[in-house]
Amino acid sequence: IMQNKNPNNNIANKIFSSLNHTTSSRNFSGDKSYGKVDNESIAEEMRSVNKQLAKKRKEYEYLKKEHEKLETENIIILNLLENLISEFQETEEPLEKRSKDINQEQLKTRILIYRLKGKLKIFEKDLSDKEQTLDKLKKNDRALRMFELDDKIKDTKEKLSQVLKEQQNFKNQINSITKETFKTNNKIKNLINQNNKWWQKAVVYQVYPRSFQDANGDGIGDLQGIEQRLDYIEKLGADVIWLNPVYASPDKDNGYDISDYEDINAKFGTMVDFDRLLSKAHAKGIKILMDLVVNHTSDQHQWFIESRSSKDNDKRDFYIWRDPVDGHEPNNWGSFFSGPAWKYDESTGQYYLHLFVEGQPDLNWVNTKVRQSVFDMMNFWVDKGIDGFRMDVISLISKPDGLPDGDVPSGGTYGNSDKAVANGPYVHDYLKEMRQKVLNRADMMTVGEASGVDISNAIKYADNDASELNMVFQFEHMGLDNNPNPALGKWYDKKVSLIDLKENLSKWQNKLAGKAWNSLYWDNHDQPRAVSRYGNDKPEYREVSAKMVATLLHFMQGTPYIYQGEEIGMTNAYNLKRSDFDDIEIKNAFEYLVDKDHLIDEKTMLSYVHAKGRDNARTPMQWDETKNAGFTTSTPWLKLNDNYQEINVKQALSDSQSIFYYYQKLIQLRHEMPVITTGDYELLDSKDDEVYAYRRLGDGEQLLIINNFTDQKLIRQFDVPRQATVLISNYNDDQGELLRPYESKVYYF
Repeated sequence: IMQNKNPNNNIANKIFSSLNHTTSSRNFSGDKSYGKVDNESIAEEMRSVNKQLAKKRKEYEYLKKEHEKLETENIIILNLLENLISEFQETEEPLEKRSKDINQEQLKTRILIYRLKGKLKIFEKDLSDKEQTLDKLKKNDRALRMFELDDKIKDTKEKLSQVLKEQQNFKNQINSITKETFKTNNKIKNLINQNNKWWQKAVVYQVYPRSFQDANGDGIGDLQGIEQRLDYIEKLGADVIWLNPVYASPDKDNGYDISDYEDINAKFGTMVDFDRLLSKAHAKGIKILMDLVVNHTSDQHQWFIESRSSKDNDKRDFYIWRDPVDGHEPNNWGSFFSGPAWKYDESTGQYYLHLFVEGQPDLNWVNTKVRQSVFDMMNFWVDKGIDGFRMDVISLISKPDGLPDGDVPSGGTYGNSDKAVANGPYVHDYLKEMRQKVLNRADMMTVGEASGVDISNAIKYADNDASELNMVFQFEHMGLDNNPNPALGKWYDKKVSLIDLKENLSKWQNKLAGKAWNSLYWDNHDQPRAVSRYGNDKPEYREVSAKMVATLLHFMQGTPYIYQGEEIGMTNAYNLKRSDFDDIEIKNAFEYLVDKDHLIDEKTMLSYVHAKGRDNARTPMQWDETKNAGFTTSTPWLKLNDNYQEINVKQALSDSQSIFYYYQKLIQLRHEMPVITTGDYELLDSKDDEVYAYRRLGDGEQLLIINNFTDQKLIRQFDVPRQATVLISNYNDDQGELLRPYESKVYYF
């Protein structure tokens, strides 16, 4: 530098001048207080500072460009928001379509905001790094004085200060946009909440009449018995009672074989009893959902009596009749209850189809007279003031053209009629017709039992456009613990894989969201007890695991169904022997799978029935510890579960920490918290085979639901804010990351 005195290099000139002045005025070799000046060292420091300044100029130019990009994207967001709000306020389209369009725009807006926030974080980090560099430079006062950088640093700081102000303005703009977005979301959600149907916020309590309460002492539950227990259902907090069939019936399938749709089974009472029950339930604010069985009738229904009388009878085509093929059944379909699905009628020389028991011939829905007769019957009940229908095996009413053979499972004898028939070619046409001729006549709730339904068909059945039904019962999660041998079907005694259960329930939560409505259930009259199947019914774990299973289900989106006795933790009936069973499905399974086809031995079959048999749910309701559990003063129609002295309603109501009061609180929370009804669902850690955790996301609020599915202590870490509160738990304290056996807890924040 000293040799090359470039007049354009002001810094170099000043350094050179300073050095001349210093060396001429001081004797550094003898003055220890100032130290020795090393010309090479000064030059090196100067080069280093110059490099830093050049780098800083580049970084500043980069920050300036990034800021310009952020301003441009901010303008785009504001324009999108203005268009979104304008469309929301001005459009006259139906609320459902407007909500979908706005939700799409909101998603775009949120994505842009997330992107901008990410860039903003990078921007802030860059600024922080530059500020740290400046701090280091400021500390080196001697270098700053030597190179007279004060002015430039001040200028840079002023520019950085301006950038920071602009950054803060930008952050304020983002916050403003976010607030406006939340306001728009709230307006939409408020409108949606106002438009929510009553059944979307309701909880249904299923009553199996013959097992609920016997009022006349004949050993069979009845309508008057249900009336006597209305206060109990009201105390629980349920909004709807689903009544299993109470119509006239010879009871070959416990009432699902109906001989007269417009009369009451004498075992249950009279039409006067029904009308009084309906009136008293309505007086308590409880609605009544009737079980509709129209895939088939009883073989003692007048329609079938006429149909089988001759081939020329005008009711012949009310049912599905076919000639023999090569001297045997028209196709290879098997009955859902084992054996063939066809019964030969000697008098007319034809077979009739019965997908269930022989006494349940299938109706021919292709016949317009059949459909109109069914619709007329439904309107009879609508006019009485009932509040809706649960439709039995409604996905089976449309048979495939030509009735082709079904696939025969390995080791099986008959074709799979479920896969062959379910969701047939005209089922949606029939239900749309039903909607127009019956269901639109009142504000009703409808749920269809839809065997073999998948997501795409479920959306058709229960689309938000309300053209068919409100929701369906799907069976995918019920089949996850089926036997690996298809010939044995559901008969098995192994627990379901939690990973499989998560995947399935999450699929239905996510894929129906915004398109159709879910029904939520663990058990019913056709399934074993929930605590025995999904929890642990050993005495030390029964209560805590029953609460855990309930928590998992009741915080999901959909309409929950509680089967009688579930709310007190009733278990499977392991004391029942083969001779004790009443269910036709169980009897046929022993007959065909054990006695005739020899696919399994009787001891193993009994173990499977104790795990999956329908009579587990049908044993009489356990009201107290007295003889016959307070169900009847006579001999019960089905043997009681022998644990009724420990597990009963009286005991549950006397214990403030019982399963009953836990269910009561779950129902209250659903009624009070819109996020349970409308919030988004998010599964956490799909591969954890011990803990099922998920979130429900609302506007500015979240629920974190954590469920330990094991009898072990586990450690799990979740992102729980300090301000979070425990909304409900099956333990009295919260031990944070430690999860005790079958522990369940819900955080709200």
